[in-house]
Amino acid sequence: MARPDRILTDVLGRLDRDTVLTRILENGLISVLLVALDGQIVFANDACCRMLGRARAELIARKADEILHPDDREAAGDDRRLLMKDEAKGLDFERRYMREDGRLVWTKGSISLFRDRERDEPPLLAYLITDVTPLKQMALEKERLNITLNSIGDAVICTDTQSLITFMNPVAERLTGWTVAEATGRAAAEVFNLIDERSGRPPVNLIDQCMEERRALTVEAGTILLSRTGDAFDIGLSAAPVRTAEGILGSITVFNDLTKINADRRKVARSALHDGLTGLPNRGAFIEKLAVALVEAREEGRVHALCFIDLDRFKLVNDRGGHAAGDALLSHVAKIIALSCSSKDVPARLGGDEFAVLIRDCTVSEAERTASEIAHAIGNIEFRWETQLFRIGASIGATMITDASACLEDILHEADQACYLAKNSGRGQVIIHNPKHKTVARGSFPHPSKWLNIH
Repeated sequence: MARPDRILTDVLGRLDRDTVLTRILENGLISVLLVALDGQIVFANDACCRMLGRARAELIARKADEILHPDDREAAGDDRRLLMKDEAKGLDFERRYMREDGRLVWTKGSISLFRDRERDEPPLLAYLITDVTPLKQMALEKERLNITLNSIGDAVICTDTQSLITFMNPVAERLTGWTVAEATGRAAAEVFNLIDERSGRPPVNLIDQCMEERRALTVEAGTILLSRTGDAFDIGLSAAPVRTAEGILGSITVFNDLTKINADRRKVARSALHDGLTGLPNRGAFIEKLAVALVEAREEGRVHALCFIDLDRFKLVNDRGGHAAGDALLSHVAKIIALSCSSKDVPARLGGDEFAVLIRDCTVSEAERTASEIAHAIGNIEFRWETQLFRIGASIGATMITDASACLEDILHEADQACYLAKNSGRGQVIIHNPKHKTVARGSFPHPSKWLNIH
């Protein structure tokens, strides 16, 4: 039985050599160029003509370097010279060719020396060329995308369809505490460790959700990122699926560090609602709390108390010690009032030497006891300023907030009346308003209507 390689040799020997070669060159899917040593193109198959968008006659009339991108011509010349030195060694290349319409074609291929030893003809350079333009464009787009994502100020994380990380930019590396090399291939939830600010538990996985729902999702606030380094950041984030005509390829999540912004916002909000000297809620904030308490009384049957506190003999401190002494004393009084209240109560500074307390969920006796404790604590203050010793007191008027309370202005008016009576009853007194009190002239507190004009 004949050997297979011998059979193959016999078959090839019976075929017309030139016909076989011509068919391979002309009908192959790979582009073929045959170029003379002087650079003149002598043959281009159909695949090459289609790739370059040129007719065969037009190609054969040119030299090979003329259809190359100008920046690639020098390298092509070097390749030819190297090949001539070592005919047995082919060379691989990556080049850009110019189509007739001006578009670039990115190619990869190989060059070898083609010599017909049976005919005494000059050798040819045989170029086998593959069009890799789509792959190159994708690579360039990916490179441009990576450069863009690496350059922007927000953090970016990309995942595949399994929510495994494929990319992180430097900002994301800094905030998560993971390098892109460490994070790539890991589950996004492991690297992007999020906590809901309110519940303290992991929130809904926005990355999985955006791919399931096939739409972009955004969370602007209330999310904390726990870094691998132990740091915590307030963040806002947006996750979106990456879609092509073939379907979803993965997701991209963009997030930014809101820690300082949120801290500044909280600081501004606190400044707007708190007294700058004592740190207690200011008049505007207190009125809001009082309005809520009135709604609770009407709708839920809860009972609260409103106390007005007016300091006795405070003017003497300002007159003798100056405003610095007065401010120091007011700060001390604010601490005394706050310490005399429970954590659920709301102490406030209304302005000047006027304070107030909203005593929540209390009976009349409990309100009177708390007010008395405040008056007693203030009366025991021995305030020293330089060489002087000052003693002050407090007059407190209170009214109950119940389901029978008519309106906010009436509550303020009742507390004002009670405070005036306390101040005119020997000072250091506590008086709880009752309906039998007659209308009296107001003391140092503004008319209740002015309280409601909050700006």
